[in-house]
Amino acid sequence: MLERLERQRTADEFRPVLVLTADATSQAKQRALSLGAKDFRVLRI
Repeated sequence: MLERLERQRTADEFRPVLVLTADATSQAKQRALSLGAKDFRVLRI
């Protein structure tokens, strides 16, 4: 989903994307932020 949002985004457009996930790895956070997420939160279940 993040890849699709990033492809559709124009250069001057701001989309506040918040990722909520149970994946607490640093790789998941880095991937989400590199694909345009503005914030990343881990849900502890």
